[in-house]
Amino acid sequence: LRIAEQLEDIGVPMVQLAYMSPYDYEYLQALSKRGVKMKTETFTSLRNLEATKKAIDRILDCGFGVDLAFALSDDILLAQARLRGETGVSVEDLRKKEIDTAVTLANYVTGRRGTMNVNLQDFMRCDMDYLKQFCRDLERAGIGVITLDDIAGPAIPAVYKYCTRAAKESAPSTPIGIHVHNDYSLALAGLLGALEGGAEVLDCGVNGYGERAGHAELAQLVVILEFLYGYDTGIQLEKLTGTARLLADIFRQPLPASAPIVGDNAFSHVTDWHWMFPAYPWIVASLEPEVVGNTSRPLMGEWAGPIGLKMKAESLGINLPDAKLRDALLRLREHMRWTKRPLSDMEIAQIIKDAVKM
Repeated sequence: LRIAEQLEDIGVPMVQLAYMSPYDYEYLQALSKRGVKMKTETFTSLRNLEATKKAIDRILDCGFGVDLAFALSDDILLAQARLRGETGVSVEDLRKKEIDTAVTLANYVTGRRGTMNVNLQDFMRCDMDYLKQFCRDLERAGIGVITLDDIAGPAIPAVYKYCTRAAKESAPSTPIGIHVHNDYSLALAGLLGALEGGAEVLDCGVNGYGERAGHAELAQLVVILEFLYGYDTGIQLEKLTGTARLLADIFRQPLPASAPIVGDNAFSHVTDWHWMFPAYPWIVASLEPEVVGNTSRPLMGEWAGPIGLKMKAESLGINLPDAKLRDALLRLREHMRWTKRPLSDMEIAQIIKDAVKM
C-alpha cells in the first residue's frame, strides 16, 4: 500500500500487479479497498480456460485491468502443449489455438466491460508472420495494450526496434508495450530501441527491481526520456531519489552508492579539478542534482584535494583552518591508501579533528 501511494504521488501513469498465488489476491483486495487512481493491469498466466476466467473475474471485481501472457516462440508453444499432455500437434495448430484463446478471453473481458492487455512472450525467437498475425487479430479484438516480452533476453537495441516496428505496423491503432529483462545490462538500451521502433508503453522498475537481473530502472529511464528524447513523462522528477531510497528500505535491498541518478555518488566528485570552476558547473555535469531530488557532495579518496576536504569538513560541522588543510589531507590520503575502502563520516571527522589539534 505504501509503494502504491508513493508511485501515485510521483505521477507514475500505470502499474502492473500480479495474480500468481492466493497471497496476491489479498494484495489486490487491499489495493482495491484503498482505491488506486493509476491505471492498473494485473498480470496472470493461463492454466486452463475456465481457471483463467475465474482469475479474470476476481481481477475485474477488484476494478483492475487484466494482463494475460501468450506464447510467441515455438519452444514455449511446444512446452505448454507437453504440459497439457498434448502430443503430435503441429506448431501451426498450436499457434492458431494460442491466437483463438487470446481472442476468446478478450471477448470475455469485453463482455464484462473490463480492459485486457496482453504480454506476448519470447518475441525475438518467434516466426515474424505469426507475430504480425497475432497483433492484427488482437487489435480487431479490442486489446488495450500489446506488450512484447523478451522473457529470456537479450539482444542489441536494433532487434527491439525492428520487432516493435513490425508489431506497430500490424496493429497501428493499439499501443505497443515493451518488457525487457536486464540479464546483460541491456534492458534500458532495449527499451530505447523499442521506443524508436514505435513502442508507447515502457515497462521498468524502481531501482530496476524485478525477476533475475531485474529490469530497466525508473529514474534512469525517466531522465533519458525527458532530457534526451524530449518527452513529458508526467513524473515528478524531484521525487525520484526519495522514491528510490524509500523502496530500497521497503524491499530491504540497499541502494548502491554508484546507482546512476539516485545514488549517493551520482553527482559527487573526488578530484578537486571538478570543484574549481563553480561558474562553469556544466564542465563535469549535465544535470543539476536537485532536479531529481539528489545532492552533490565531495567524496574522499586518495585523489582528494583541499577544496573537497574543506567542503567535507563544513558538511560535518567542523571548522578546518587553511593552515591545517595540508596536514589533514596528508592524513586522509595515507589512511585511505591502506584501508582501500570508503571511509565513514565518523572516520573522516576524526582524521580532520586530529589534524586540527596538531
